[in-house]
This record gives sequence, structure tokens and C-alpha cells, in this order.
Amino acid sequence: MREVWKDLKGYEGYYQVSSMGRVRTLDRVISKSDGTTQKRRGKISKLGSDKNNYNTINLWKDGKATFSRVCRLVAQTFLENPENKPTVNHKNGVRNDDRVSNLEWMTYSENSQHSFDAGLQENPKGEEHHFAKLTEDDVVFIRESYKNKTHNQMELSKLFNVGQVQISRIIHYKRWKHVK
Repeated sequence: MREVWKDLKGYEGYYQVSSMGRVRTLDRVISKSDGTTQKRRGKISKLGSDKNNYNTINLWKDGKATFSRVCRLVAQTFLENPENKPTVNHKNGVRNDDRVSNLEWMTYSENSQHSFDAGLQENPKGEEHHFAKLTEDDVVFIRESYKNKTHNQMELSKLFNVGQVQISRIIHYKRWKHVK
């Protein structure tokens, strides 16, 4: 695929972004505070990365820096967004692969669903879930007690301080499916 360069909106004459996810500065003349001018040659910019491994860059204009993720710059420059979706998704799940062919606009919900579908994120199960009130041992006890008719669902509900519906879901393997 041939690399295509386009001016970065709002930074025309300063920066361009490519379809391969690169950013470059352009040749330009800078006016200095003492009234002299200096020629600056354009070059491919070095990218940084944030704590989530997204490529980042500081864009400078009029003495002010603007921090940006490169994927957003590429998407804004090359991809239509007729539904005005707010976030950029990396189709292959690689956060620093900013080629235009790997990017698409999504809603936050679509992006989150993509993350689960692609196996990039998992729902914590059982005790690892931050809302868990029970342990795996509790679940085994609940199932065994109900199966052996030692306790009914209401008794188990009171014993473990959870709703009867949750006890039913545990007994019928609708919840805590991973515990046998």
C-alpha cells in the first residue's frame, strides 16, 4: 500500500499525517523574537506512547503544545465519520498500529464490545469480580446443600446474605458456571 500524506487540520503548513500512521513536520521559516528568521527542515516526528501503549505526539503551534493520540489524528484526517462517533477503534487490537486500514470510528459501547469479542478484555469471574459477595467454596456449599436437601433456597439466601434469585441462578449454573 502506498503511503499517502495529508495536512493535519488546524496545523496546515506545520504538520502532515500519513495513511501509515506517521507524522511529519514540514519545511518552514520561523520568525524569532529578535526579528531574525530561521529555516527549519521538515522531518518524520518521533512518537511517544502513553501508559496504555497508544502512540502519542505533542503538536506545537504558536508556542503552545497540544497532546494527541496518533490514531485519532489519522482517523480525523482519513476516515469519514458521518454518524459522529466519538472514539477510534484498532481493528486488530494492536493499540500502536495506526495504519488507516486498521482504524474505524465507533461508539464507546461498540468499542467495549469489540474488546471483549476480540479477547482483548475479559469479564472477571467469581471471586475476582469486584462485586463478588461469595467465594468458590460458598458456591460449592450452596449447590451441595441444595442438592442434598440440607437447606432450601430461602435459607441459603439468608445464610449468605444474597437474594433468593441469586441462589437459584447459582444452583442452576446460570451464575458461577466455572465452579463445578
